[in-house]
Amino acid sequence: KVHLFDINIPGGPCLKESRHTAAGTRFAAPVDTVIGKLGMLVCFDLRFAEASGWLRSRGAEILSFPSAFTRTTGQAHWEILLRARAIENQCF
Repeated sequence: KVHLFDINIPGGPCLKESRHTAAGTRFAAPVDTVIGKLGMLVCFDLRFAEASGWLRSRGAEILSFPSAFTRTTGQAHWEILLRARAIENQCF
Protein backbone atom coordinates (compact mmCIF):
# COMPACT_ATOMS: atom_id res chain seq x y z
CA LYS A 1 0.00 0.00 0.00
CA VAL A 2 1.62 3.18 -1.20
CA HIS A 3 -1.18 5.73 -0.73
CA LEU A 4 -2.61 6.15 2.78
CA PHE A 5 -6.13 7.42 3.48
CA ASP A 6 -6.13 10.32 5.95
CA ILE A 7 -9.22 12.51 6.31
CA ASN A 8 -10.49 14.86 8.99
CA ILE A 9 -13.87 16.39 8.26
CA PRO A 10 -14.92 19.05 10.79
CA GLY A 11 -17.99 17.70 12.57
CA GLY A 12 -17.52 14.40 10.75
CA PRO A 13 -15.18 11.46 10.67
CA CYS A 14 -11.46 11.58 11.33
CA LEU A 15 -9.74 8.59 9.74
CA LYS A 16 -5.96 8.42 9.64
CA GLU A 17 -4.33 5.28 8.31
CA SER A 18 -0.99 6.98 8.88
CA ARG A 19 -1.48 6.51 12.64
CA HIS A 20 -0.99 2.75 12.34
CA THR A 21 0.27 2.03 8.82
CA ALA A 22 3.50 2.93 7.08
CA ALA A 23 3.18 3.65 3.38
CA GLY A 24 5.08 1.42 1.01
CA THR A 25 7.71 2.93 -1.24
CA ARG A 26 7.04 0.91 -4.39
CA PHE A 27 4.45 -1.31 -6.02
CA ALA A 28 4.90 -5.05 -6.30
CA ALA A 29 5.35 -6.42 -9.82
CA PRO A 30 2.50 -8.53 -11.23
CA VAL A 31 2.60 -12.25 -10.49
CA ASP A 32 1.80 -15.20 -12.73
CA THR A 33 -1.31 -17.20 -11.82
CA VAL A 34 -3.19 -20.00 -13.55
CA ILE A 35 -5.76 -17.47 -14.84
CA GLY A 36 -3.35 -14.76 -15.97
CA LYS A 37 -0.87 -12.20 -14.71
CA LEU A 38 -2.21 -10.54 -11.54
CA GLY A 39 -1.45 -6.96 -10.50
CA MET A 40 -2.19 -6.15 -6.87
CA LEU A 41 -2.85 -2.79 -5.25
CA VAL A 42 -4.54 -2.00 -1.93
CA CYS A 43 -7.63 0.09 -1.19
CA PHE A 44 -6.84 3.82 -1.61
CA ASP A 45 -4.28 3.03 -4.35
CA LEU A 46 -7.37 2.45 -6.54
CA ARG A 47 -7.82 6.22 -6.80
CA PHE A 48 -4.46 6.68 -8.53
CA ALA A 49 -4.76 5.64 -12.18
CA GLU A 50 -1.00 5.74 -12.75
CA ALA A 51 -0.50 2.82 -10.36
CA SER A 52 -2.77 0.56 -12.41
CA GLY A 53 -1.08 1.73 -15.59
CA TRP A 54 2.30 0.85 -14.11
CA LEU A 55 1.08 -2.70 -13.42
CA ARG A 56 -0.39 -3.01 -16.92
CA SER A 57 2.88 -1.84 -18.47
CA ARG A 58 4.52 -4.76 -16.68
CA GLY A 59 2.10 -7.29 -18.10
CA ALA A 60 -0.82 -7.36 -15.63
CA GLU A 61 -4.00 -8.75 -17.17
CA ILE A 62 -6.05 -8.78 -13.97
CA LEU A 63 -6.10 -6.03 -11.34
CA SER A 64 -6.97 -6.73 -7.71
CA PHE A 65 -7.84 -4.11 -5.07
CA PRO A 66 -8.72 -5.60 -1.66
CA SER A 67 -10.29 -2.69 0.21
CA ALA A 68 -12.21 -1.37 3.17
CA PHE A 69 -13.81 1.81 1.82
CA THR A 70 -16.11 3.80 4.10
CA ARG A 71 -19.81 3.24 3.43
CA THR A 72 -20.22 6.72 1.92
CA THR A 73 -17.23 6.64 -0.41
CA GLY A 74 -17.75 2.97 -1.21
CA GLN A 75 -21.30 3.54 -2.41
CA ALA A 76 -20.32 6.61 -4.40
CA HIS A 77 -16.97 5.56 -5.89
CA TRP A 78 -16.09 1.85 -5.54
CA GLU A 79 -17.67 0.33 -8.65
CA ILE A 80 -17.04 3.28 -10.96
CA LEU A 81 -13.34 3.42 -10.00
CA LEU A 82 -12.95 -0.34 -10.56
CA ARG A 83 -14.57 -0.03 -13.98
CA ALA A 84 -12.42 2.98 -14.85
CA ARG A 85 -9.17 1.17 -13.98
CA ALA A 86 -10.27 -1.89 -15.99
CA ILE A 87 -11.25 0.17 -19.04
CA GLU A 88 -8.19 2.44 -18.94
CA ASN A 89 -5.88 -0.56 -18.82
CA GLN A 90 -7.90 -3.10 -20.82
CA CYS A 91 -7.76 -5.50 -17.86
CA PHE A 92 -10.19 -7.53 -15.84
